[in-house]
Amino acid sequence: MNLLEVQNLSVAFGSEEDEFVAIDDVSFSIAKGETVALIGESGSGKSVTSLSILGLLPANGGIRNGRIFYNDKDLLALPDKELQKIRGKEISMIFQDASVSLNPSMKVGKQITEGLVYHRLMNRKELRREALRLLTEVGFNNPTEVFDQYPGQLSGGMKQRALIAMAISCKPQLIIADEPTTALDVTIQKQILDLMNEYKKTTATSLLLITHDFGLVAEYADRVLVMFGGKIVESADVFTLFKNPIHPYTKGLMESIPKIEEPKEHLQTIRDAVSLQHGFGGRKFAPETFSADEKVYHSSSTLIEVEPGHHVRFFDI
Repeated sequence: MNLLEVQNLSVAFGSEEDEFVAIDDVSFSIAKGETVALIGESGSGKSVTSLSILGLLPANGGIRNGRIFYNDKDLLALPDKELQKIRGKEISMIFQDASVSLNPSMKVGKQITEGLVYHRLMNRKELRREALRLLTEVGFNNPTEVFDQYPGQLSGGMKQRALIAMAISCKPQLIIADEPTTALDVTIQKQILDLMNEYKKTTATSLLLITHDFGLVAEYADRVLVMFGGKIVESADVFTLFKNPIHPYTKGLMESIPKIEEPKEHLQTIRDAVSLQHGFGGRKFAPETFSADEKVYHSSSTLIEVEPGHHVRFFDI
């Protein structure tokens, strides 16, 4: 049974006269205990997809079509009051920049306990005890000291740990991690992701990992959704995708990564990948992925299963 199911989601910004479609007919699901990676370049629509799930789109954005089911509840049909009961308690989010996400004028301990106050109704002693436990769980050796500090007194890695403590405070069933290690150095990145992965394993929590790093995907994901131009162009389990990437965009992303064992003077770009492969099994790849021509860009395209569990978007002809 799927914990989350997104069906034909479309999101647009601006007015009807001047509208930009950021997400176009996106569908995917996440099972309980599963890690699904949503990968793509900056601007591909990854973060907008995650904000849509939690009803956090900015005022100039709106969902034009689609449904989002969580535990068989249609999140888009819920009143704001009901959605607030789910947000933070059952579905939590870790944003990519802890420096922006944490309130600089509020102590770390108070920020961690905010969700507990709203969702779990604890008294002051219980709140402090639980916050100290969470800080210890995310790797702090001095939780009492950190509890009374302001975010500005913490390093980048420590802020991210505090943000994770906030995200897991109400024991959510689904965590959305939007590029949670982008601002951290490589060593701290691994520590943070190992921490999240260990928590996921011990609690059977599901994880939507939003990233542009194929290295993280290979190590931590169960399934991968490749996104470009507001559409999912390829989806498969992580082993299948790395063994047999089919869409030129996916191949372009993979080939643009430098490899120590294969030094190259020129890294392949996404457009290089297009010139190498125009079709697969008699089907054409969606030209809108690689063309700025408006008529071509709005051509319809579909995801087709090319092998069990492996879907690729082709141009409809």
